[in-house]
Amino acid sequence: MGKSSLSINIWSFRGYNGISTFSLINTGKLALELINDFLEFFKMDYTMSVFSHESNLKDAAKRDELLKNLGIKGDNTKPVLFQIINALKSQTATNKENQ
Repeated sequence: MGKSSLSINIWSFRGYNGISTFSLINTGKLALELINDFLEFFKMDYTMSVFSHESNLKDAAKRDELLKNLGIKGDNTKPVLFQIINALKSQTATNKENQ
């Protein structure tokens, strides 16, 4: 089974059972950890407890480990997800200017 067929199969899983499969893939777990970091940053404790339970994310990476896995230099004043979006927007703007 190739990577593309694995991706298609994963996206066919929805709901609680599908998230377990999604979290087994490195990118899936990373996405869940980004959401976890966002909730933790804004101290959304109740939402985080529900998210942790429903996502089955038991061992979320700490912020420093998450930044290292993404290969970015972190800023502790902003959620990691926000930093990624800003970097992508900046990169897109730079690419448009260079065309």
